[in-house]
Amino acid sequence: MTHPILNLLNLFCAAIVLPSLIFAPSVEAQWQVGSVDSAGNSGWTLSIDVAAQGDVAASYFTTDPNGYQRHSVLTGAGWTEDREIEFGDDFRFDNNGVPHFMFTPSSSGFAPALTTDMRSGAPTYTPVDLQRGTSGQILGFDAQNYPHVAYINTNSRTLKYAAWNGSDWDRQDVHTADSFRFGNSYFIGGLDGNDNPHFFFPNGEGLSGSPIGYAAPNGNGWTVNDVVNEGRLSSMAIDSSGNPHISFEQSFSNSLRYGIFDGTAWAITPVTGLEGSFNFDSELVLDANDDPHLFVHESEFLGSEYVTHTYLDGSTWTKDRIASWDDSSDGPEGISAVMDGNRLHVLYSTGNQEILYATRTVAAPLLGDVDLNGAVEFLDVFPFIDVLTAGRYQIEADCDESGSVNFSDISPFITILGSQ
Repeated sequence: MTHPILNLLNLFCAAIVLPSLIFAPSVEAQWQVGSVDSAGNSGWTLSIDVAAQGDVAASYFTTDPNGYQRHSVLTGAGWTEDREIEFGDDFRFDNNGVPHFMFTPSSSGFAPALTTDMRSGAPTYTPVDLQRGTSGQILGFDAQNYPHVAYINTNSRTLKYAAWNGSDWDRQDVHTADSFRFGNSYFIGGLDGNDNPHFFFPNGEGLSGSPIGYAAPNGNGWTVNDVVNEGRLSSMAIDSSGNPHISFEQSFSNSLRYGIFDGTAWAITPVTGLEGSFNFDSELVLDANDDPHLFVHESEFLGSEYVTHTYLDGSTWTKDRIASWDDSSDGPEGISAVMDGNRLHVLYSTGNQEILYATRTVAAPLLGDVDLNGAVEFLDVFPFIDVLTAGRYQIEADCDESGSVNFSDISPFITILGSQ
């Protein structure tokens, strides 16, 4: 007796051998690049974010006026400068699309503070700490739309974490290390889907060549472990399962590394296919499938410089270059990126201190494209035939992840055929 699903599969196989009449490979759109600020006095400490309503905005450090954070918004006519914040460190939209800025105003002795939208009346000004802080970062906004922030106290050499509870800040000391004693000490952090903070930082004497430390809450405090013994930290992201991903430069080999923590151990792999040299300031974002996308500055020796997008396609890193220019000066060359649905947004600065914005969509997987090669073809349906005749490839055929292979696993193929 022939299984009824196998009959449908045979019909499907007969249909898909017609050359390109039913299915076509998906093609990703090209990068769209435009200028954000060409004044030649900006480019450090870049931040870009997309609001829930789809608004895109960016902030970046400028030397005119010196020490200020310039905030610009994307409108139908292009990028427009919106405001400047004294000694601004970071910018982020909250869950309602209201921009927040973390800064260290001179009027408070450079103690960290958070302010909200300055365009709608008087801003909300909230001191985070009374002591001087540096390298402030907005980690995100929790389910109640309360902000979570972090910063460094260089006097005590401590990474600080603060969460708003509705009326005040709940503050905690995360970790103390000698690497937090410098004016340019740094860390990176973020919130997972359960509003738990995660932190990475140099965990040694200096800012480069030290172990990379990782801190996460354990209910009674913080668990701190070293990810690698040596490296220069660059970027992090947290996937839908709450697992952190990082990118960093391995200093002695001048190579970029990508790592993911599965809750038990770290898997560290080299990012291959990058030519020449690059600076350590890579930027990591995850797409809807939790697959990594990295943005780096590549450069040829005494030659051109490139902003490059590289992403993990199965087990292979695939790259495309966003832009290039002559390496005529040594400027900030920073990168910030965010993923909004299936669209990538990238803010980057050149050696000439010009700031540019690039965007493109990332094609969603085709319905029925089991092997994710950009087309629906015989190899996509083969696992179903094999599992029904030989009882193998259960994982490949279980499309809906129900634990068994049944009619619902083949229904996407039937839908595709019925729509042609």
